[in-house]
Amino acid sequence: MLRLIGWHRAQLALATVAVLYAYSRVTRVSGGKPGSPRQPRSACLPLLHIFLLFLPTQKLMLTKVTFHEIHSLGSSIHEERVATPLPFEIVEGVTVEDVSSWLNDETLDWVSRYIGIYATEALKNVRFALVHSYAADSSVRGTNEEIESEKLVRNLVELVHIIRPMRQNTSIVRGERGEDKNFRVVHLDTPNQLEVPEVQKLNHLRDKDLHLLKLLAPIFIQAMESNALKFRSSVFYHSVGRSVAQGNARYLLWCSAIEALYTSHSSDHQGKLVATERIKWFLGPKTPIYEIGDIPDFIVNQPNITISDVVERLYDVRNYIAHGDIVPKEYFVTAMREGIAGDVATIEVLGEAASFIVRQSLLRILKDGLLNHFEEAATADAYFTKHGLTKSILRRAKKL
Repeated sequence: MLRLIGWHRAQLALATVAVLYAYSRVTRVSGGKPGSPRQPRSACLPLLHIFLLFLPTQKLMLTKVTFHEIHSLGSSIHEERVATPLPFEIVEGVTVEDVSSWLNDETLDWVSRYIGIYATEALKNVRFALVHSYAADSSVRGTNEEIESEKLVRNLVELVHIIRPMRQNTSIVRGERGEDKNFRVVHLDTPNQLEVPEVQKLNHLRDKDLHLLKLLAPIFIQAMESNALKFRSSVFYHSVGRSVAQGNARYLLWCSAIEALYTSHSSDHQGKLVATERIKWFLGPKTPIYEIGDIPDFIVNQPNITISDVVERLYDVRNYIAHGDIVPKEYFVTAMREGIAGDVATIEVLGEAASFIVRQSLLRILKDGLLNHFEEAATADAYFTKHGLTKSILRRAKKL
């Protein structure tokens, strides 16, 4: 019984029962015979003293928790093992930790009645998560603290997937731990299974990713709360693109994430020529779109595909889709690299390139302190104009 209502509430209940019982005894003694003198009020002071002794001396305290799954942490490959001890603090109150003991038959009993067997099993299989913990003195739902906690976790999860995109089988879970230390699930989003491009299917968070997450998290949080609309729009389009299964829609969303950074509404700062030349300048034309380890070692012919190799065709396909045209067959039948299950067509590689370009652009902005250049059209236009990357200058240089 004490576990169900909490120790402090049990104290209050016991104190109330004691006072009521003692008070009833006093009134029976003082009023036992008609006309007998009644006890003075001072006789009740010992009862008040007993009541005060039983009153709890502090508020009921809970630890509320908001967390989101991290699909995989480390691998058996020596270079990609995670040696960092868990829990690993990202910012104050936020950690990456093992939550496998939190989601079980007991804590998910009420959940399974609403989301079904498969979604419940997906929750039970969650091992690692990004966790925000904070103190609360009540179980009231919908508080400002809960809203801000969920916002914080969602933002940091987006940063995780910008650093290292991975599959996703569940979404936000909220819970609480009382003084008994038992975890209780109080809310969750409907588990949302998200797939990723072929090259990202085996991805997991590595040691270097954890430390980069810790380094960039404060900067990213500040950026997402700032007036840097172009940066925040790019993050938004990348995030929505991750959640869309349909290929053309995802492709356009990721291209929109790229254009939010590299172009604007001004005629001198838009179009294929402007976007492609700025991408090559900002990230480097010879930068490979696959990092070391992205392609498994057992693939004999390791690709060496650079930004220059794909950026023109990336934009061509973007224009075909955006204008409702048929994407030429060659993009679907011509292979650009070997994959785990066979050849990977050009259209798939271009999707992987779009993901790489937007993610690496966002990361460079954070690492190099360039956020002020990506606040709005005026600041971005001035930044690229300074480096001679306007349509008029580029056309003259290429004699177009």
